[in-house]
Amino acid sequence: MRIELTVREGPLEGQKFSLDLGHALVGRSPGAGGVVLPGDMLVALKHGELYEQGGKVVYRNLSPAGTLVDGKKVEGEQAVKSGAKLAFGNHHLLEIVFQSVAAGRRGHRPGASGQPTESAEGGGLLGKPLVRVLLVVYGVGILALVVFFSSRGSGDLTADFAEVREEYSMNYSQEGTAEDEIQARLGRADALILQLEIVQRKKDWQQARKICRQLMALDSDPKSPVYQFAARQLGDLAGRR
Repeated sequence: MRIELTVREGPLEGQKFSLDLGHALVGRSPGAGGVVLPGDMLVALKHGELYEQGGKVVYRNLSPAGTLVDGKKVEGEQAVKSGAKLAFGNHHLLEIVFQSVAAGRRGHRPGASGQPTESAEGGGLLGKPLVRVLLVVYGVGILALVVFFSSRGSGDLTADFAEVREEYSMNYSQEGTAEDEIQARLGRADALILQLEIVQRKKDWQQARKICRQLMALDSDPKSPVYQFAARQLGDLAGRR
């Protein structure tokens, strides 16, 4: 069985995650395939787990703080129904919907877990070879600007992202995604990181959060180094107005 988690409240509001039961961990650092909930220290690293038992979906709380399921605190295990709402910490409210196997396969790679259902992979402008090539060229120019600003002493953000960029380029892969598209996404990420650094200096926190969400949407994959970097930045921005 597959489930879909929709974030109703929190820094990731509006995002949807489709997961295979058995890999459905939720928390600040749930591991590969889990759902990352940033920016709330009351959310444990591995706060809870959803799994299938006897044809039912069961939520297992893994945090001393407990979890609210439809407004009632759960400290152990509880069967949940489709449409149930799970609250974590102070900021995160997720709604769970069950999916049939056939429905879960539509729009997803076989075997994928932890993937937002609104994925841009293989579609839209990034699906066009000419656009990808132009983005690579654009990205090279942006990267040159990043190096220029870094050499002038700006930018812990760009320095931090340099390691993420290398990890993404060397170790990250998505089934069915061409190398030129990976490089195009990196070019777009470089541009967004530069924008993020600028708006953070201006203390424009609303725009900074918007840019973080754009970074996360490049892959819409919680396992992506770029997605995880952006999620951490978004968590750091929680509460800033």
